[in-house]
Amino acid sequence: YYEDENRKIGLASLELSTGEFIFTELSKNELANELLKLKPSEIIVNGSDSEAFIKNLNLEYEPTITIFDNWQFRPSEAANVLKKHFQVHSLEAFGALGKNMGVTAAGAALAYIQSLTSDPLSHISSLRFYSLDNFMLLDEITRRNLELTHSLRYNDRHGSLLYVLDQTQTPMGSRLLQNWLLHPLLDKEQIIKRQDLIKAFLNNTAYLKDVRTILHNIGDISRLVSKLGALRINPRELLALNSYLLTVSDLKKKLIAFNHPLLDNFIPALEGFEEIIEIISKAIRPQPPITITEGGIFNQGYNPDLDELLDIIHDGKSWIARLEEDERNKTGIPNLKVGYNKVFGYYIEVTSSQKSKVPDYYIPKQTLVNSERYISPRLKEFEAKVLSSEEKVKNLEYELFKQLRQQLAGYLDKLQSLSETIALIDVQSCLAWLAWQNGYCCPEFTEQRTLKIVEGRHPVIEKLLTDTDFIPNDTELDYPQTTIAIITGPNMAGKSTYLRQVGLLVIMAQMGSFVPAKQLQMP
Repeated sequence: YYEDENRKIGLASLELSTGEFIFTELSKNELANELLKLKPSEIIVNGSDSEAFIKNLNLEYEPTITIFDNWQFRPSEAANVLKKHFQVHSLEAFGALGKNMGVTAAGAALAYIQSLTSDPLSHISSLRFYSLDNFMLLDEITRRNLELTHSLRYNDRHGSLLYVLDQTQTPMGSRLLQNWLLHPLLDKEQIIKRQDLIKAFLNNTAYLKDVRTILHNIGDISRLVSKLGALRINPRELLALNSYLLTVSDLKKKLIAFNHPLLDNFIPALEGFEEIIEIISKAIRPQPPITITEGGIFNQGYNPDLDELLDIIHDGKSWIARLEEDERNKTGIPNLKVGYNKVFGYYIEVTSSQKSKVPDYYIPKQTLVNSERYISPRLKEFEAKVLSSEEKVKNLEYELFKQLRQQLAGYLDKLQSLSETIALIDVQSCLAWLAWQNGYCCPEFTEQRTLKIVEGRHPVIEKLLTDTDFIPNDTELDYPQTTIAIITGPNMAGKSTYLRQVGLLVIMAQMGSFVPAKQLQMP
């Protein structure tokens, strides 16, 4: 939400696939950098002036820019949209006090999504304010030259810092790790909290390995929860969600085995899913279809009316066999067959050589090269009964599945909390695994304005080298004695590598990770 260059700009980001909804307020100079971090596929603005303003930012990619109704950007209207959606009287709990520009952007973004769909957006269950003042400022040039998420050589993850660090086991963890990498912390206490969790996992590396193995069997709960919130999840996805919830029980047991108070804090979010598991397990058959309109979704015993209809259909096979035997005996046609296809329905097939034995009550239905197909009054009555039952089954299963989705949507908040917790466990255990596997040290934060790195290594290059080891090197900048160091040397001597290495280690330290060095001290 933009008014003029002299005021803060409201920015909100809504990720529909996960339900993540965040907002902030920032300056014109900060906006382009933040948009390049978020990389939205579509940007909603409040008029042609705002559209021109966004275009003048000269972003390195081309998002769709949509002008939305100006009245939706009125602060009071936008706030009401948010209050109505979250069913609250005040937005203060979301950190919105005094953030009118950010709230306006958030309300307009939600109103825009609501204008596009009639789906419930119940998976968008929270709104969070974030301040750029809490994070290290990394502009696009810095991110690109340090190759944080994409290498200059390959223009993809390969060869980037993210390529080395992302050993996460779940999609949620992978997304969170990238967020941490692009938003290194400035709050020393928050950094130390992340370090302490890494140390907790390192207390038992055997259990750490087990945790990662368990996490590998957990899929994208976040996106499944979003589909459930939109009431668009299909039977196969529900069964997948059920499988992940069963795996969560193993994860909880392994974290308890660590016997560490910091890891115990995760346990409450991993408990209490027995009811959801029971509901899904009782309802969905082992190999359900993707669609919800063709039947075949539910287990026997789930619904009495459904069972009764299915019995009629299934008993039809034995009824057909009996009819076939009866008609052979009545007509004296030994090779008479009763069959079915989707085009002509049920039929009695008689070869041309036996055509003279066909009784008068057989009604011709189809002529083939070597045979004739007929329908009898008895078979026609049965066909109507079965086909009616099949249609009723499809309609009933469709309604039952809609009811099931609605019932499970009542657990959205708990499932979203689970997804966030698993993402955090995944990232922290990933960073612990990297530290253990690669000999990383825990950075120390001191009161002195000194950057000291002992036997530091470039985290990416040391992993890409195949036939030689990376040679460690030291760095020491001690304010005010040493504020500038001049590096000289011939081309290809490693000057740029050394400079990037220092930058990468500092970023890793401030995102809460251990670093490839014997020792790192920083203010």
